[in-house]
Formats: sequence, structure tokens, C-alpha cells
Amino acid sequence: MALYPAPVGGGELPLEELMSRLKQDGYDGTYTIEHYGSNATLEYLRKSMEWVKARL
Repeated sequence: MALYPAPVGGGELPLEELMSRLKQDGYDGTYTIEHYGSNATLEYLRKSMEWVKARL
């Protein structure tokens, strides 16, 4: 697996499946987005927020 900065949902982890399982199990807690090492931090944060909000 390559290690590189990516917006949430744009990397190697199966985040769509993980969020779906959390939702099925009744999770209603907080999701935290953190970006380190990206030259496009604000852009990645915006894309990440949109990705997560679309799946809540």
C-alpha cells in the first residue's frame, strides 16, 4: 500500500464499507478528519467533508 496524502474516500482503506457498518450498528458519534503532509490541505479537507457528509 502506498503512503500518500489523500482526501477521505480517495485512499486505499475501505471507508465506505466501514462507515456503512458503523451506521448499521447504530453509531451516532463523531467523525474526525485530519490531514497531514498534503500540499492541498484545505482542498482535501473540503473534499473529505463532502465525502463524509454524503454518507451520513
